[in-house]
Amino acid sequence: MPIKKIIFLILIIAVVGMAIYFGWGKFKETVKTLPLLAPETPTSTASLPSTEGLNLISQEKVFDYWFLNDEVFYVTAEGKIIKIPKNGTEEVVQNTTFESLNSLIISPDGQNIAFGFNKPEKFRIFSIIENLWQPLDEKIIKLDWSAATSTATTTPPIAYLKKTANLYNLATYNFKTKKENFVATLASQDVNISWLTPEKILVWEKPSYYKPASLLSFNPKTKKVEVLIYEQPGLMINWSPNKEMALVSKNGPSIEPILYLVNKEIEVITNLPFLTLPSKCAFSEDSQLIACAVPLPQQIRNKWRFPDDWLINKDNFSETLYLGRLTQDGILSQPFLSGVNAEKIKIHQDKLFFINNLDQKLYSTNLP
Repeated sequence: MPIKKIIFLILIIAVVGMAIYFGWGKFKETVKTLPLLAPETPTSTASLPSTEGLNLISQEKVFDYWFLNDEVFYVTAEGKIIKIPKNGTEEVVQNTTFESLNSLIISPDGQNIAFGFNKPEKFRIFSIIENLWQPLDEKIIKLDWSAATSTATTTPPIAYLKKTANLYNLATYNFKTKKENFVATLASQDVNISWLTPEKILVWEKPSYYKPASLLSFNPKTKKVEVLIYEQPGLMINWSPNKEMALVSKNGPSIEPILYLVNKEIEVITNLPFLTLPSKCAFSEDSQLIACAVPLPQQIRNKWRFPDDWLINKDNFSETLYLGRLTQDGILSQPFLSGVNAEKIKIHQDKLFFINNLDQKLYSTNLP
């Protein structure tokens, strides 16, 4: 049964069963649904602004980037960290390179970066403030930062998945006390984890058109588990910086693809007036603005296995950037730049930043 694949806890089957029952009932209730405002969709891309509105930010290809003290930091495809001060002259922060860089997990304050590299994946942490590397247990296969703020002598806690025999332990680690806190034992490593709040570590399976996935919440203090979303195919999630809202998408053989907005209780606020991956969207700091890179409707073929086919073919899309504003009446969206292929979109102050897949460099553009 599919549910056996996504409910990972061992020895507490009864507790999980109750969580599923009540969690599924809660998910089906939508406390408030705002009416949808139609996007201002042009009849042709020729009427949209051209890519002349873009500003090239990086000199090298970018793996990922972040902001710290209003300065831009980015990691190159090889693993070097580059800082772009306000004067625009790039500075190398550290020049260590990796043969195979797989992932980058940036702490919320931008002061600590976890590098995932090699196969099987291993992790090392680099502190921007201390300019030091810190290795992690080689059994760790997934991790995420807490929302705690770093200091010159303190690395914020992390939540991680660590392989133990044929099982995987979900735990937290406090670098100051050097203590590990066991949370739960999972039966699968093919999951995403996100330490959303001090009381919520989220776990969900990787998305697939054919395989339903559930969103589970683990409390690292009480060890309680709650089902927030129950067995939805093609499940993808992207949280806002303040953790108050999230974009969720789903699609499967028996349902139509949809992208919608939820609050922190996973109650549906409204649907978005276009279809794209949640990972190709970004929230402003106050969550009132949502920017997304959206393919042209004719590029999305009928009967596509979203998100599977999309993730495979995403680099072939020509996209339009949309800006959505959350109002009392719903989301009002407008297109403002076409001819891009954007990844890792982020809103900072009055600008939109993204990596353009056409050349893997970092660009910015003014928000309308």
